[in-house]
Amino acid sequence: MASASPLPAVPLLIHRLGERLLRNLSHLLDRAPPGKGWRDLAQLSGSRGGVRLSPLELEECSLDVLAPEGSPSWSLLQLMGERGCTVAELTELLQSLQHTEALQLLNPSLKIMVEPESQVVLSGQMVKLSCWATGYPVLYYQWFKEKKMVNIYQNVPYGNSPELIFSQVTVEDAGYYICRVSSDSSYEFSQWAKLDVCDSQRDSEGGSQLFTW
Repeated sequence: MASASPLPAVPLLIHRLGERLLRNLSHLLDRAPPGKGWRDLAQLSGSRGGVRLSPLELEECSLDVLAPEGSPSWSLLQLMGERGCTVAELTELLQSLQHTEALQLLNPSLKIMVEPESQVVLSGQMVKLSCWATGYPVLYYQWFKEKKMVNIYQNVPYGNSPELIFSQVTVEDAGYYICRVSSDSSYEFSQWAKLDVCDSQRDSEGGSQLFTW
């Protein structure tokens, strides 16, 4: 059975993004054409039941342009984040505004760098399947096991980290495994990895048996 691993990370609030990323995002929104600027973002958020800013708050944001390093968009994003707006919600709003540049800045392409590999092992051994990816801002991992090569999947218990670890693998663990890596806006699947398990007890009795699917 797979060993326990940490729970998935909580959704990231937009004001917790790195300062450089927020500055670049604010720069794009400050200089966006009509229909894609910070005021449009604020209006769309309020109309969809998200963070709603009062006319006074919007006016205060607009006055930031008078400061040497002031940015209305920076102030807006800070307010939205402090009131619970997540990166996923911001992504949806930017998609509705069709702000391609901001979306590319916010969500670089997700890419799997290390694929899980097929293995043949003895029962009772510690076994580890690994899948590592790059992306931003938060990646979520989920392993799946395919049963008898049909299109029925089951979630692997505790399989929500880059490494799926079997502290003592059993013959019941034999099968095909795949990992789904997702961000707040996209996802990718790894390649399939086949886990074959030999019964070590039968092997010690002189008659080894390989369990697979």
